[in-house]
Amino acid sequence: MRCVRSIRYMVKCNLMLSDIIIRERGLRQGDPLSPYFFFKCMEVLSPMLIQAQNANTIKGIRASQNGLSINHLFFADDAILFVRNKKSEVDEFMKILMEFEKISSQSINLDKSMVYFSPNTPVSQRHYFGSLLKMKVVDKLDNYLGLPLIVGKKKSTVFKSISNRISSRMNSWSKRLLSYGGKEVFIKSVLQSIPTYAFSVFLAPKGVIEELHSKISRLWDLHLFNIALLGRQVWRLITYKDTLCYRVILDATIGALKTWLVPQPHGYFTSKSAYSWLILNKVGYGPHRFFWRNIWKLQTLPKIRIFCWRIGHEILPTYKKIAAIRKEFKTDCPRCGAGEETLLHALKDCPIAREILVMGGIDSSLLEGNFTQCIDRIEEVMRVLDIKAISDFITTLWNSWNNRNNYIFRGKEDDARVVWERARTLNDDFQEDEFWDDREGFGWLVLGSGIVEINTQAEWTDNVSMVNQINKRDKDIPTMGHQINEICKLLKGFNVAKIIVEVDALLVVRLLQRPYMHTHPFCYLLHDCWKLIEEGWVTMVRQRHREGNFCANHLASLAQDLAADSIVLSEPPPSLLPLLQANA
Repeated sequence: MRCVRSIRYMVKCNLMLSDIIIRERGLRQGDPLSPYFFFKCMEVLSPMLIQAQNANTIKGIRASQNGLSINHLFFADDAILFVRNKKSEVDEFMKILMEFEKISSQSINLDKSMVYFSPNTPVSQRHYFGSLLKMKVVDKLDNYLGLPLIVGKKKSTVFKSISNRISSRMNSWSKRLLSYGGKEVFIKSVLQSIPTYAFSVFLAPKGVIEELHSKISRLWDLHLFNIALLGRQVWRLITYKDTLCYRVILDATIGALKTWLVPQPHGYFTSKSAYSWLILNKVGYGPHRFFWRNIWKLQTLPKIRIFCWRIGHEILPTYKKIAAIRKEFKTDCPRCGAGEETLLHALKDCPIAREILVMGGIDSSLLEGNFTQCIDRIEEVMRVLDIKAISDFITTLWNSWNNRNNYIFRGKEDDARVVWERARTLNDDFQEDEFWDDREGFGWLVLGSGIVEINTQAEWTDNVSMVNQINKRDKDIPTMGHQINEICKLLKGFNVAKIIVEVDALLVVRLLQRPYMHTHPFCYLLHDCWKLIEEGWVTMVRQRHREGNFCANHLASLAQDLAADSIVLSEPPPSLLPLLQANA
């Protein structure tokens, strides 16, 4: 600890360094280095406590009858030590602490330390051992990461603070100044993040879920979100069986579990995939599943996606909807007066709304049909059009609804052509801004000496995968093999210092970038490549879009005519030369 007794630092402001500042108080608890030195010291205390437990002088505690005994838990800046209320164990415990102080030259801060006893411990013993340890006796422990360390039967009290934090955050924002898209971001990024840690630890009571639902407009099913986060914890225990938590708590229960559903192609569990699977099981394969799945994928403004969500819930304030609340309110359409203004009438059957849709090029067959709800009609359109056309269609409906509102509140409305052109301009501007294709990213990288860039592509013919690789850096090395391992084995024979791997399959990129996804059925094919990544020989793995991978695409198509593996080490095929020059 001599190297950290004195601390000196300088402040850089406007590219100028200040004079040397010498701290007089040393490392404080909030210092970024504090947790590291805490663990460094605890590496001395932990073996001492384990040795005492092995010598049977300190028993420790068990979570089950045959479970693993533990006598300490260390956190970032805190330590929890478990000792039975026997004088012999307390004396041994104090002896270890005194020895630890001598070794580390660090004294225990008794003012910040506390003793917590089990509920059935007599008051006399509490006072006795508290005075023996020279620490204050408390009835409950402080919260850790906003949650109590010990939770009783009434879990609703645990989540009371979370509900209060959400209410406080909502009251601190001027929500009236937020658009619908802004409110969506506010709910997802701010409000929903508050209970995330608690939901990953505790199963929240239904009363708490309902209270939180009322505050976030039921945008998420928080009960299923809670289960998905808890499932992530169970998945980690199953995957990493060498952890202390698995050995202490779940060894007996999880050991019998032999199957686990992973609704993801890459073979590892995520809370997002679990939530989607739970939602699917809840709603089933009903008539509106297609609608709810696609509205959040629309390539349009967030407020228009919220508008589509409101259509699905039938909560737009049409005259019929208002009349259901106010009995004296008329239900006739304010624009045409031909009938009741339902949501379906306002967006489809009203003459001005139909004219806007016809102006937008909607096929006449999509304007016909008898529907009882607007969501049925929109889902029917979604099953016919692609995602770009659906986005244009919903944007047109949004502008048509705004045109209707202008007539009601301002007494005027625009012509159908003006409304449609406004919708087209809005969607075109959004598409250009959000989905502009950066073609410069499709070229090859400028590499240094001894670095090889590898592009891969596969073609399937008669259930056979033709895999070709193209190597660019003084040599063109297309080859055929079983995944990227074969390329790495080939390049080991050349004087290659580093390798950059590029593939257009996002799944392969993720498998290479995340070696812990060892549950995938084909992960054994990538073990050698993972080893090369760990050794630093493969320095980068990234996705190459198919539009920028046309050289490998061309070689893959040529490979379909080959009967065996082929390696080209000299001149590339003549048909490939123009593509190489274009991509250079």
